[in-house]
Amino acid sequence: MNLDRMLTGLSIAERITYDQARNMLFLNYEGLHLRTLDDIEQVRAEIESRCRSIGRRVKTIANYDGFELDQGITDAYFSMVGYIQNRYYKSVSRYTTNAFMRLKLITALAERELGPDVFESRNDAHSSLDAREETDVPRLT
Repeated sequence: MNLDRMLTGLSIAERITYDQARNMLFLNYEGLHLRTLDDIEQVRAEIESRCRSIGRRVKTIANYDGFELDQGITDAYFSMVGYIQNRYYKSVSRYTTNAFMRLKLITALAERELGPDVFESRNDAHSSLDAREETDVPRLT
């Protein structure tokens, strides 16, 4: 994981931002390469910590441009995504300009019944969330 920090200049914590006014969490996976189960655990721990500190379910947008996931940890990664999504997200949209990555995400998410909202652009991902009806955001228990 330190190699990713050297290449991109971003830690996992720096890849997560929260807009309180919109109750929106942004995950910047651009250029991130997950290689090990420890990498997945670092991502899970940081997202979960941030979501717990927010204290309510959040709308989420994830940027998967340039994201790489080693084949041997794919199932573990999407299990982690399901755990986080089901526990902390009110809604989620993902995007990547890479058609192959979009297909991979759509397939993996659909297999796990995680709603394959994966778009080609950031604007499309934002529009998808903005179009959803606003409801009360329940507090986490």
